[in-house]
Amino acid sequence: MNRTAHTRTGKKVTAVGGAGWTVLSALFATLITVLLLLLTALIIKSINPADGVISVISTVIKIIGCFFAVNTAIRKISMQPMLLGLISAVLYILLSAALFIALGGTQFDLRTLFVDVLLGAAAGVLFGLVLGRKSKYALNK
Repeated sequence: MNRTAHTRTGKKVTAVGGAGWTVLSALFATLITVLLLLLTALIIKSINPADGVISVISTVIKIIGCFFAVNTAIRKISMQPMLLGLISAVLYILLSAALFIALGGTQFDLRTLFVDVLLGAAAGVLFGLVLGRKSKYALNK
């Protein structure tokens, strides 16, 4: 049995459709991240910063990706915003890590993945809390 939620327009969003939108939001955020990483690589190549700066930039890009994943999911799915933020951000982190491994990431570390998942979970809950007022969940109350 599918759970359904009513939106303001009267359309129903099923739980299965919500899962699809969550995956699409994570894929959209991954695309944004790839574009940001390509732009950052061009900038890094020209200015040649220290290694510590590169890791900070990488973390900021991951947080930006979490924002896009949560923002896209919250606008389309009627679900508790903090939980939706957690799910979509962690899914984004896992998809981007899988893409990195598939593209030949040679320095993959399980501890780094664990820290990235925790970072994504924290950012997802925070963005879910902040963006919750725009959510369909908040509009249905």
